[in-house]
Amino acid sequence: MNLKLARQALALRRPNGEDNEIPLVKKALAAAKSEPDLASWLAAQDAQDAAGTAALQALALPPQADTDVADAAHAFSQHHDSHRFSVRNPATLAVALGFLLLIGVLTWHFLGQAGVFPEEAIKIATAGSGARPDQFDPLEQKAGQLQDWFMLKGFDNFRVPPGLENLDVIGVRLFKSENEWVAQAAVAENTMFFYCFPSQPFGIEVRPEKSWRVTEAERMALAIREEGGVCFMISFRGTRAQMEQFLHRTGQR
Repeated sequence: MNLKLARQALALRRPNGEDNEIPLVKKALAAAKSEPDLASWLAAQDAQDAAGTAALQALALPPQADTDVADAAHAFSQHHDSHRFSVRNPATLAVALGFLLLIGVLTWHFLGQAGVFPEEAIKIATAGSGARPDQFDPLEQKAGQLQDWFMLKGFDNFRVPPGLENLDVIGVRLFKSENEWVAQAAVAENTMFFYCFPSQPFGIEVRPEKSWRVTEAERMALAIREEGGVCFMISFRGTRAQMEQFLHRTGQR
């Protein structure tokens, strides 16, 4: 196996070892044992994966959310102690509704921010990240040069937002989600995936257009934007902060 193909296979290999018995990956791992440069690159890749996993596991919700909710609940209970509670009392109803509104706002702000990221897009990214290396067609091109490949496969809407044209792609594929075609490109940098798919069939709307929405989900950092009925999405193993840094570096922010 040549080193270029071995590196491509290992770049798409999942860090949990599930892909290690796939023939292509198995050959690549064997090649790494006899090629010092490839072994060094693989060790660095594994270290990066481990660091990203550790960072995600260390994430926790802001403790202020629990504090604010507890304070509101305490204030509500004190109000009950000093005023007779009755559903017929307008003041009581106003306080109760205000408390429930506060709970809703805090829940959305601290626990539900990821919910503003389209759920269908998270499903697509989850399916895409679980793809095996042998499901990709090896192809070394810049992201901005992939339109012809996807057009030949019957996917006419592939394009890349300005600033991402020079991403180094090492593999491409088409797959179906909810019976709709999704274009996926594997990028060498940070084992990243780029997706392109129509927004309307999935019921996805990202407003304002050309504005990236970012979140963390399923152990991934995700970013999505919509333009002219087409969604562009980026995913990699990492944190929301790392995704923001990537978007800034590529001129997306």
